Amino acid sequence: MKKLLLCIFVIALTAVIAFPQSWQVVKQQSIEFQTNDGYFLDANTGWLIGDDGEVWKTVNGGQDWTIVRAADGSGIDWNNVQFYDADTGYACADKGYIFKTVDGGLNWTMVGDTANYKNTLKDVAVVTADIVYFAGNDWTLLKTDNGGSTYTVQGDSATFQGVDLDGGIDFYDANNGVVLADGSGGMTWYTHDGGTNWNFVSVGPLFPVGLSSSRIYDVAVGPNSTVVIGAYHYCVFVSTDGGETYTRSGDFDYGYEYFGSVSVIDAQTFFIGGTDGHVIKTVDGGTNWDTLYVGSGQKVRFIHFVDADNGYVFSYYGQWFKTTDGGVNFTPLLEWPQMSFWGLALPTDNKIVLTAYNGGEMTISEDGGLTWSYPNNYATGCHESIYECEFIDENNGMFAGAYGTLSKTVDGGASWSHLDNSFDGTTHTFNALHYWNIDTVYVGGYSGNIWRSTDGGTTWDENDYGSGTIYDIWPISATKIIASAGSGKIYISDTTGGTFSFVEAHDYGSMSMRAVEFRGDVGIIPASSGHIYRTTIADWDTLKEVFTDPDGDDLYDVEFVTDSIVFVVGEAGKIYKSTDAGLTWTAEASPADNVLDKVRYRNNKVWAIGKDGIILKCDLTRIPISIAEAKVDANEDFVPDLLGETVTIQGVITTPNYTSGTSYYLQDATAGISLYTSSFASALNIGDEIKVSGEIAQYKGLTEITPASETDVTVLSTGNDFDTTLVTIPDFGESIESQLVQLNNVWLVDPTAWPSEGSNANLDITDGTDTLTMRIDKDTDLDGWLNPPSGTFNVIGIVGQYTSSTPPNDGYQMTPRFRSDFFGYGITITIAAE
Repeated sequence: MKKLLLCIFVIALTAVIAFPQSWQVVKQQSIEFQTNDGYFLDANTGWLIGDDGEVWKTVNGGQDWTIVRAADGSGIDWNNVQFYDADTGYACADKGYIFKTVDGGLNWTMVGDTANYKNTLKDVAVVTADIVYFAGNDWTLLKTDNGGSTYTVQGDSATFQGVDLDGGIDFYDANNGVVLADGSGGMTWYTHDGGTNWNFVSVGPLFPVGLSSSRIYDVAVGPNSTVVIGAYHYCVFVSTDGGETYTRSGDFDYGYEYFGSVSVIDAQTFFIGGTDGHVIKTVDGGTNWDTLYVGSGQKVRFIHFVDADNGYVFSYYGQWFKTTDGGVNFTPLLEWPQMSFWGLALPTDNKIVLTAYNGGEMTISEDGGLTWSYPNNYATGCHESIYECEFIDENNGMFAGAYGTLSKTVDGGASWSHLDNSFDGTTHTFNALHYWNIDTVYVGGYSGNIWRSTDGGTTWDENDYGSGTIYDIWPISATKIIASAGSGKIYISDTTGGTFSFVEAHDYGSMSMRAVEFRGDVGIIPASSGHIYRTTIADWDTLKEVFTDPDGDDLYDVEFVTDSIVFVVGEAGKIYKSTDAGLTWTAEASPADNVLDKVRYRNNKVWAIGKDGIILKCDLTRIPISIAEAKVDANEDFVPDLLGETVTIQGVITTPNYTSGTSYYLQDATAGISLYTSSFASALNIGDEIKVSGEIAQYKGLTEITPASETDVTVLSTGNDFDTTLVTIPDFGESIESQLVQLNNVWLVDPTAWPSEGSNANLDITDGTDTLTMRIDKDTDLDGWLNPPSGTFNVIGIVGQYTSSTPPNDGYQMTPRFRSDFFGYGITITIAAE
């Protein structure tokens, strides 16, 4: 009974205090500001504008930014900005608002005539300090020639056919300009007389046959009557007569892509940026085009070059770049961008790989998260969302994502090769990816598609099993695979009849079953609206709801640390932890309120990633846990759950050193453990309280902590007292292994077997009912004892273990430390013959 109570105590203690830790922010977005537009006067001086009239300025080429106008909370979003010189600039905004500065952006005055003109203004063209044009919704085109004191309406509804003039406006001089409508039809208008007359020209007929749209998105003008338009399907139209006629220039794309920002330097040099981070350049007026690789697949918000060498590309999610060599190289302007991370893989103990939403970016840390590469898509060659990334070993991995994105690496992520599949060129998405081994891998996604490859991704068995979007896949065994899906669906593998397929196991309603993971016998599935489901291998087709987030926030991912400890993450920075294999859950103190999309564990560190560039870490290595937690064995297989993991514990040394290296025992209030390494010798003394970090190991059934270096062992204090637990022989077992204990009223079965000096020995001791092995170690003063204890005695010692059994549930020993551990002896006991 006493042994049972001790076991219950350890398990209960683990459930209460398992893994004290704190989450820290490793990386997050450098800024929260989202720019709507910007303008650079020269290579150093530029302005950015955003919602609620927020304005930023740089005077050193984007190295530093100053907020010259804070967001005013008005709900009036500024849409476009342009400067005439270092002092005078104009910005147009929602509801007809126009703002002007005459001191380089430090102060802004609202100069719009909102009493008469209330339509949202989308674009501005500054010709002089006083002559400015504004274009916007409902064919609005305004001109001021007195710096915003008054405005005149250009044209009328008939002139502009009643459409929104929201595709851009630009003037080369006071007389020559072009304005666009970004609706279908490729509608443009030009003027050669300062806006007195506007002439309609459609570039719609110039779009190649078979394209789905003829929308145009931006215009820029240059010398020699040069006009350049960026359009849908990556089409470019060039005019050399001020917009009267156009020719299509360069390649095009049948996909849903477009160029949305144009910068013209002269009649020969143009830069254009668009969706998927696609940036092109010509230096011969559009006869030939080169692709510039910015490093991001995020959509270009605006592009602005001040000359043929110096330019800026501002893309969504804080992907801001600068070039000083005409686009050969680009440098990020922010320390860390704002994109969401969705893919998280841990190929080695120190390598972490993250992939991003919407732009194909990847960031890698090679030093356990101390430093990170700036997120870019140079290695991935991808410009789509990468939802999953997984490695089977340090070299071989895959990622999967939107638009049939599926790629493989064999060099640890240094380079990636696209894997051909039937989703290529479609809008279909892969959301799930999981290896079983280096050859067998599963992917899933659009409309119930679950695919299997048995040759490492070269070919795929492509099948769909219903309408639910597959969000995650987990192989429990080679033939037992479970997939979580949208619309509350769970799919399980079916090998009936010798074929391999999946069937819908259950439909749990409208929520999305976002992830699935098994460890030991238990599986956990987090879902939308804060639901957490639990199942077991025996009942894998049936889920039991065990928790619901009180706020109803979606939960996105799950990761086991041990058979009993598991984490779930989700919206609003939610982090939940279970210490009883998912039966109950508690909220962790999260340092972020961002959406957390993924959580992974390796090398005693838990990582969580998500929106706004957030990377969180919970480092279990250097945060002391109790010895009972370090030795926890939730599945009762007599092997510690954390075997091979690195932990940090604190305890008091209870023994001398047993080897020329380091071999001590220490204990805390919860348990004892062996401290062992042959790599170095630690000079420790009984009563030293130490903190030690090391790998949990097991030798002949004895659980050990093995530090890697001397710096992993720190003496916190000396001369500490510690408890000795009074036990009986039947108590010897896993629950008191490595603790200092006392046995009373026992005697040697064979007193003559005491070892001579320099020899070890295993002696039997008994209490008359039970017998136990007592280990005499030659590294103590016990070997060669001329007058060892006789008769009954009391003895203090460590509970050791030495066994080759599977499971290792026997071989427990009493290990006294020195002669003074024996006392109260000298009485001879005679056992009467039966």
